[in-house]
Amino acid sequence: VYPDPVRVVSVGLPVKQLLHSNNKQHTSVELCCGTHLLRTGLIQDLVIVSERQLGKGISRILAVTGEDAKEVSHSHWECH
Repeated sequence: VYPDPVRVVSVGLPVKQLLHSNNKQHTSVELCCGTHLLRTGLIQDLVIVSERQLGKGISRILAVTGEDAKEVSHSHWECH
């Protein structure tokens, strides 16, 4: 279930330009429900805690960042 409204992200051309173009073969347009940052450095640490195959070529990852990532990483290395 997607939120209302849904943000649409286009890589390559602006979405409005794509709506009026016949050449869509080299552009990916996806629904975007994720978190966005101005700079990747704001993420600090990132730890993937799970990955699940949803279908052929489709995966979902669950990750934690910042202080939560540091705690997960520290706990993992204490156990191993």
